[in-house]
Amino acid sequence: MASCARRDLRDAVHRLVDVGMTESDISRVLGVKRLAVWKLLVRAPQIVPDGFADATAYGICERYSAGYIDGDELARQLSRWEFAPMQWAGSLVEDVGPVEGTFSSEMGQALRDGLIDGELYELVLNAQQP
Repeated sequence: MASCARRDLRDAVHRLVDVGMTESDISRVLGVKRLAVWKLLVRAPQIVPDGFADATAYGICERYSAGYIDGDELARQLSRWEFAPMQWAGSLVEDVGPVEGTFSSEMGQALRDGLIDGELYELVLNAQQP
């Protein structure tokens, strides 16, 4: 939940700068030091695709776990999510390791971190099958 709020705050601070607010103005409004605002600004905002709750599948799972979206909405969003293709190492014994953005890296990590359960994992996996 804290990571969702942190991303939302970072993205909001970027939007405030985009509309002309200075770091000093933002720090005064938020009641934080200017350095805290600067730290938020050095990280690029994430682009959240239209119709999705977050910029990554893992982030959508975080929002589900935090109670921002329900299981039906999670399933709807992730059944339409375009995961990165799996990488083939050329050998069944050679492992390329986790590749960022693939189903197994994003959803596997969400499952391991307890953000989703096995039932939701299987539901999304089945929705991804052609």
